[in-house]
Amino acid sequence: MTHTYYWGNNSKRKTMKGRKCKVLTAGKMNSILIEFENGQRECVSRRAVRRIKEA
Repeated sequence: MTHTYYWGNNSKRKTMKGRKCKVLTAGKMNSILIEFENGQRECVSRRAVRRIKEA
């Protein structure tokens, strides 16, 4: 997992906030397809995720 979901400004996004995910593909209009550790996939804004900084 290379990213963390960052936004939590509505009820659906609050359930995803802070979870680790990976980016599967990038689409048009600044959207990306991400997959969480449990296999759940979501199409979200590219701005909604942050790269995990390596130690």
